[in-house]
Amino acid sequence: MIVGLSGIADFRTITEALAYFGENPKVKRELILLEGTYEERLVIQIDNLSMIGIGNVQIVAGRYAQELDENGDMIGTFATPTVYIESENARFENITFVNNAGPGELVGQAVTVFVHADNVLFENCRFCGYQDTLCIGPLPAKQASGKDFPRKNSRRYFEQYRVLFNQCYIEGTIDYIFGGGNAIFHQCEIKSLARINPQDVGYVTAASTPKDKAYGFTFYQCWFTKEEGAQNVYLGRPWRQYAFTEMIDCSFDDHINYQGWSDWPQHTPTVDEVRYRETYSDSQWIKQVAYIRPRWVVVESRQWTLSELIEHRF
Repeated sequence: MIVGLSGIADFRTITEALAYFGENPKVKRELILLEGTYEERLVIQIDNLSMIGIGNVQIVAGRYAQELDENGDMIGTFATPTVYIESENARFENITFVNNAGPGELVGQAVTVFVHADNVLFENCRFCGYQDTLCIGPLPAKQASGKDFPRKNSRRYFEQYRVLFNQCYIEGTIDYIFGGGNAIFHQCEIKSLARINPQDVGYVTAASTPKDKAYGFTFYQCWFTKEEGAQNVYLGRPWRQYAFTEMIDCSFDDHINYQGWSDWPQHTPTVDEVRYRETYSDSQWIKQVAYIRPRWVVVESRQWTLSELIEHRF
C-alpha cells in the first residue's frame, strides 16, 4: 500500500493506512511512504509491519511534557511521542522522525519515538529531538515517586524488547537514548546538540535495564559527534539500578567528558548494580584516561562482529 501527500496513492495519511490494516488483518502489512512531510502523531499497534520511505520522508509532531491538557495539567513525558510503537516484528526504513517542540530547557521532555515492542529494525532512519528523543521500553515498574507510569496507549507486555538500529542518526541533549530495552546500535551517528547554556552538561544515555535482563544498550562501531558548541557530555547515567550500556569499537569527538559516565543525582552506582563497558574504542583519550573511570566501568579489548553481537545479545 502507498501513502502520499499528492498524486497516485492509496492513502493521504499514515494514520489512515494503519487503520486500514487494523480493519483488514489478512492484508499484507507493507507501507511505502512517498516523499513528503507527514504532520501526524502515530500510535502503531500492528504486528508484522513494514514501513519504507522513498526519498525525503519526515514524520513530524511537537508535543512536550510541559504542555497543558484540557484540565490545565502538564501532560508529562510519555504523552509526547511523535510515534509510539507497540508491536512485534516491525521494520522501518529511510524515515526521519521528528519532535520539533524545542530544547528541554524551554519545554521539558519531548519524545520523538517510543518503542515498546519486540523484534524491531530501524534501517537508515533519523531521530531528531532534544531531551528524551528516543525511548526504548519497557519502562521501570514505578516512577521515582513510587507511582505507576502513565500507560495511555500501552496494551501489551513482551517477554523481550529487542530493537536493532542499523546505520541510523540520533540527536539530542539530555538522556536522548533511554529506557529498559535491549537495543543494538550499529554504525549509527549519535550527535549531541548544544545546550542553551554552554555550561550545562549533556547526557547521551539513561538506561533502566531490568535486574533480570543481561543486556541493555550496545553501541557497535558508532560515531559520537557534536553540534558546534556542544561540550561536557557524558556517555550515560543510570536511570535505574542495573543499567547496562556498552560502547564497542566506537569513535568519540572531544565533547565527551573524560570520566565518560555520570551518577544519577542522589544515587551513586556500585559495580554490582550498574554495568558500563567500553570495548576496543579507537579514540586515544579513551585509552589514556581509562584509569579515572568510575570503578563500576569495565574497559575491555575484545573484538566482535555484528552477527556475533546479535546472536549473543538477542
